[in-house]
Amino acid sequence: MAGRRKPELLIPAGSLEVLRTAVIFGADAVYIGGEAFGLRAKAKNFSPEEMAEGIAFAHARGVKVYVTANILAHNYDLEGAGRYFQELKALRPDALIIADPGMFMLAREICPEIDIHISTQANNTNYRTYRFWWELGARRVVSARELSLAEIIDELNTIIRPQAREKDQTFEIHATALTCEHLLGDKLRINQIMINILSNAVKYSAGDLSVSLEADGTLTFSNTAPGMTALLAQKLFDRYFTVQTGRQATGLGLSIARQLTEAMGGSVEAQCQGEVLTVTVRFP
Repeated sequence: MAGRRKPELLIPAGSLEVLRTAVIFGADAVYIGGEAFGLRAKAKNFSPEEMAEGIAFAHARGVKVYVTANILAHNYDLEGAGRYFQELKALRPDALIIADPGMFMLAREICPEIDIHISTQANNTNYRTYRFWWELGARRVVSARELSLAEIIDELNTIIRPQAREKDQTFEIHATALTCEHLLGDKLRINQIMINILSNAVKYSAGDLSVSLEADGTLTFSNTAPGMTALLAQKLFDRYFTVQTGRQATGLGLSIARQLTEAMGGSVEAQCQGEVLTVTVRFP
């Protein structure tokens, strides 16, 4: 059986110095912007010479580089964008991050050998949009930040349910009709928190897994975890702790989830009663 793909650690790099630091300290990929055609106008960004140097530095160490060209272009932008894509064709980054359909078509015409990722700026909020871009040739679509918590959880179905199915587990989601739509927090961080919690829950459990979303934004993850005890439940958030129940799993993902939640003013707690482990996440 082929090995499971690991999540990619993707780091933004606003300068050559930051790119080198990210690569040296373990990034799988970095994304950068040039002096035009990107939306990070206040960042230092990369000159053509710096971009060439940064891509060479990353590639020599097995790290990918994605270049943003995610403006919503006007007619007067397109001629310059075409020249820019010609320059990038020679530099050979691993992917272009694009939001505008016109820019997408231009990139496909000029440098079809470079993958295209669809930017969050394209406001990708439903699975048909993802399929639309995929069928046009995009290789990654980044979800919109405007997704509600309920929508993010619904998206996680496509990530977590296959993992649960491999272990003959059921995975159910329950959300109240009055679920809070707006939270004081970064939606991308919330998404990462839930992926970490659910992925670990699938690994160390052996029975049903359920997610409940309350009107106040409280999330409760419950699963049967034979061999789990109240003491082990408290140690789950230690990044160096290894859980042997079910499949082996470490506490690193849960530790990250707790730190991200607390950074947004929320909390994460775990309780174990019998063989049922419950993790409660409260956002502000």
